[in-house]
Amino acid sequence: MNVIEYLDSKKYKYTIKGKEAYLEECPFCHHPHSKNRFLVNVETGAYICNRQNECGAKGVLKLENKDAANKIVEINQEIAEKLRKEVTTLSKTQLDYMTSRGIEKTTLTTARVLSRRGAFVFFYTSRDGKIIGAKYRTLDKKIWAEAGSEMLLLNWDKIQDRDTLYICEGEIDMLSLMQIGIKNVVSVPNGTSNLEWIDKHFAWLEEFKKIVPVIDNDQAGKKAIKNI
Repeated sequence: MNVIEYLDSKKYKYTIKGKEAYLEECPFCHHPHSKNRFLVNVETGAYICNRQNECGAKGVLKLENKDAANKIVEINQEIAEKLRKEVTTLSKTQLDYMTSRGIEKTTLTTARVLSRRGAFVFFYTSRDGKIIGAKYRTLDKKIWAEAGSEMLLLNWDKIQDRDTLYICEGEIDMLSLMQIGIKNVVSVPNGTSNLEWIDKHFAWLEEFKKIVPVIDNDQAGKKAIKNI
C-alpha cells in the first residue's frame, strides 16, 4: 500500500502539490484552522500538522498496516508450563490489599490475576488467549516480568466491542476501570515511556472508533499522551 492508497482508504480529502498531500483537516486535532495545514509526503509517508505549532502531530504513516501482535508463531510453552505448576489463588493478604484499592475478587477473577510466591501474576496472552508471558507485582510495588515473555497489551484478548478502547498505564488502573463496569480496557506492558505496543497492535488499534488513554495528569503523563 502506497501513501495515496492509504489516504484514499481512510477517505481523507486532500490536494496534491509537488511531493506533498495537503489534507482538508488534521486527523488528530480536527481543528478548523488545520485546513490544508496537515501535510503528508507522498513518497515517504512522513506527516506533520502545521496549525500554528499548536497541534504538533507528526510521524510516519504505517502503510503496511500490519498487526505484529497477531503474527506470533510460537507460543512460549515453557513459560506457560512453569506458571501452571507454580501459580496459586490469591492469598487473604493479597485480596485485602485489592479490596483496599476498591477492587473485588470477581474483578480479579475476570482479569485472571493469580499469585506466585507472594506476588500478583498478570498474564500476557496471544489474541486467542494463550499464555505468552507474565508480569509480577509485589505488595510493595516491585515489578518484573518472566524471562522470555512477549509483552503485549494486557487483557486485549478479552476485548469484543470495537467502539471505545481505554488504555491504562498500569494494571491497578485497568482493574479499577473494570471494577466500575468498563470492559473495553487494557494496560500497557512496560510503562508510558515504552511505546512498542503501538507497533505491535497497530492494525488492531485501528479497528476502534475511539481510543482513550487513561494516563496520570502529571508532567510525565502529559508527555506520554503527546507521544502516544
